[in-house]
Amino acid sequence: MTEINWDNIPPVDVPAGSFIGWGLQAGQHVTGRVVAYSYDGGTDFNDNPCPRLDVELTLPAASFDKDGVRSDFQVGALVSLTCGQARLKAGVRAMDPSPGDLVRIVMTGLEKTPKGAMKLFSFQKAPASAAPRPAAPSPTPASAAPAATPDPWQATQTAQAAGGNPFDQPF
Repeated sequence: MTEINWDNIPPVDVPAGSFIGWGLQAGQHVTGRVVAYSYDGGTDFNDNPCPRLDVELTLPAASFDKDGVRSDFQVGALVSLTCGQARLKAGVRAMDPSPGDLVRIVMTGLEKTPKGAMKLFSFQKAPASAAPRPAAPSPTPASAAPAATPDPWQATQTAQAAGGNPFDQPF
């Protein structure tokens, strides 16, 4: 048996995902292909088990930290969600996604509760078999410019760049 020289074998490049933080405005979403899902692979703020969902984005997404600072993620980025919030936890567990499925999770609003505000979400899942196949590229004249894609987060970016509170802007 031949011995392997591990010094000559390059390491595997493992993508490091970024965690999504939910803001306070309806419309924030995570849309993409499920890379991994664990029913209780995450932990909530009280160190209790909760779902963890890793998604490769098919649409740009944003994340907000505790101070409201926004981070943007582009198509193809790997993001992770620890689903400790009550409605997020219940919805993701009900979806029960599998690797390859397409999912869309949208924060739809806030509901007042005796302990503060609860974030509300909508959930959609399409099986991997329903994923659209990339179309064969069609010849495009060199002079044709690609169509601009509207950015639903533009108002927030503009306010933040001007030093304003991103949560004061509509989506």
